[in-house]
Amino acid sequence: MNTTPIARDLVLLGGGHSHVLLLRMLGMNPIPGLQVTLITPDVLTAYSGMLPGVVSGHYSEKEIHIDLVVNSQVPDSFAQLPMILIR
Repeated sequence: MNTTPIARDLVLLGGGHSHVLLLRMLGMNPIPGLQVTLITPDVLTAYSGMLPGVVSGHYSEKEIHIDLVVNSQVPDSFAQLPMILIR
């Protein structure tokens, strides 16, 4: 458990794959004192880079979605971040 007081808040609008990648990177290498607030209307976000694979039948629609809530609770993802998920 991190005991560093929160000094800054990074607010991310939308749960797109770029923000998911940033959250994952911050989860692996947290910045002391940084809290992340993710504001998104969605619990799932599609990884658009896999859309051609859905169209061609290589992936199902379910396979290209990232669950933001689940990933906020998985170790080595972004679970170690002081994070607020607002829907």
